[in-house]
Amino acid sequence: SLFGMNGEHTLITLVEVGVLASLLGIGLLYYLFRPLSDFSKKVFQINVLFLILVLAGVFTTLPRLWGLTLVFNSSAVLAITVASVDVLFSRKK
Repeated sequence: SLFGMNGEHTLITLVEVGVLASLLGIGLLYYLFRPLSDFSKKVFQINVLFLILVLAGVFTTLPRLWGLTLVFNSSAVLAITVASVDVLFSRKK
């Protein structure tokens, strides 16, 4: 338990904190890199895709759909890895 809360309230609190931190991160990323260059746009798109997959995984923990959570989280890891390698090591035109 966290701060004397039961397991359900702890899970809900962690989901809420994760969602708020993710939205804050996207807002800071957009704010700090304005105007967006082509490279910044690609990085922003990768992070939005990663955020969507992670949040989908987080939201599937609330009804305790652990198999679906595993699918979303593993897809997020695969997507961020492949997209990062593609953006960072692609040839510049």
